[in-house]
Amino acid sequence: MEFWARLLAKAIVMAMSIAEASSLRSRLFETKNEHEIMWTALDDIARMYKDHDSGKMARRILDKIPVKYGR
Repeated sequence: MEFWARLLAKAIVMAMSIAEASSLRSRLFETKNEHEIMWTALDDIARMYKDHDSGKMARRILDKIPVKYGR
């Protein structure tokens, strides 16, 4: 009986681990998409308002962002 209890516990842990990994992967892709949207918005602001303070601030922020996700 103890063997089956351990086997069942390991099976539950493995299933939960797989579920958590897939959840983490989907959150990673959501974050990547959000970053792309923010980078695009900052790039648009920097391009459209070159002489305005908001454009200069957007350019400074873009310069501080490390290159990630092939950007």
